[in-house]
Amino acid sequence: MQARQRMVVRKEELEDVLHDIELRLEEEEEKVVAMMEDRKKYNQTIQDLEEQYVELQTHSLLKHLLVQTSLTTSKMLCCFSP
Repeated sequence: MQARQRMVVRKEELEDVLHDIELRLEEEEEKVVAMMEDRKKYNQTIQDLEEQYVELQTHSLLKHLLVQTSLTTSKMLCCFSP
């Protein structure tokens, strides 16, 4: 009879341990989901910044070309003005 009682107690202990492990697993899964959501946000931010960088480069290049064109036009007008 004593062996049976020890087995029942041990079974309850193991069930408690299993329950604790399941709770921890759920917590870790929630952390993983949150980290994945953060990663998506970071990736989107990186993509947005890369697009902004390309736009700035394009804008800078266009501005440079406009200045060059204006300078060239001004030089040409100087040459042809009386």
